[in-house]
Amino acid sequence: MSLALDDLDAEIRVMQAEKVERQQQQVCEAMDQVRLGRDPFGCLPMQSQSSLELHSAIVEHYSNRHQIGKEISSVSRRQARRQRKAKAKGADYADRNTSSIACKLSKRKRRQQLK
Repeated sequence: MSLALDDLDAEIRVMQAEKVERQQQQVCEAMDQVRLGRDPFGCLPMQSQSSLELHSAIVEHYSNRHQIGKEISSVSRRQARRQRKAKAKGADYADRNTSSIACKLSKRKRRQQLK
């Protein structure tokens, strides 16, 4: 009984390994076709439903990467803009603050001179 189960288990493992190998081969072929084409979003020959799904997955992967890259660059641009504004406001505030301190000191000096 256990020999039959072991044989069955071994057959299942072999079949799964073959299936994984076929899938890897399909992915490699699809990626080669994408690399050979000018446009990574170009249509691959539709041999079966699985190749269409693979093509869709590849297109989605590249478009997601592009979208994420755009979002990262826009966020970094916004952060840089905010930092520049904050720095400018800080410099402006420092200028106003030092000028107001200078005004206060000069007013004190005038008052002391008048006394």
